[in-house]
Order: sequence, then structure tokens, then C-alpha cells
Amino acid sequence: MTLDGALDFTPSLDQCVSGRGTQTLTITCSRTQPYGGQRDY
Repeated sequence: MTLDGALDFTPSLDQCVSGRGTQTLTITCSRTQPYGGQRDY
């Protein structure tokens, strides 16, 4: 989180997390660690 309230996180999470520079965090993966496999749902 930046001082102006925007989200900032490591680019390595881009596979599963979106919303950098905004105030809304969206998680798109069902696992806690990014991985290269297919979704299992």
C-alpha cells in the first residue's frame, strides 16, 4: 500500500493478483502460491 492508498505488490504476483495502483485487490487464483499448472476447478 502506498502513502496515497494505492496497492503496490511484487510483479511476481501478477499471475494471481490484480489491482496494482488502485484501491481494489482482486485475487484470481485458488492457491496461495503462484504456479504454472492448470486450474483444478
